[in-house]
Amino acid sequence: MSPADGGFVRLDRRSGAVSFCSMEGGALTCRAGADERAALQNEIDRLAAENDRLKGPSGSIAPREGSSSELDRLGGIVQDTYRRFMEIMRRVGEEFERKT
Repeated sequence: MSPADGGFVRLDRRSGAVSFCSMEGGALTCRAGADERAALQNEIDRLAAENDRLKGPSGSIAPREGSSSELDRLGGIVQDTYRRFMEIMRRVGEEFERKT
């Protein structure tokens, strides 16, 4: 922090952001410099555009598009996993019945 006319200048050593701070109405108020405000507005605009793109025309998050071959492959993996699980359960059941 460095004294300035009517307040002081604050430098964030991590981000490099500079702001002017002063007492207003009994409260300390800090305002970002013009460069930081422009950078923040640019980031807000970029994120808003990305959000709109992800939402799509319906206004809700658009599902990830996948090819039918990807979906078929995924369906095969799920079916194989289910079959293996059911086979394991069948064997466990048979072994349990032999022991009782």
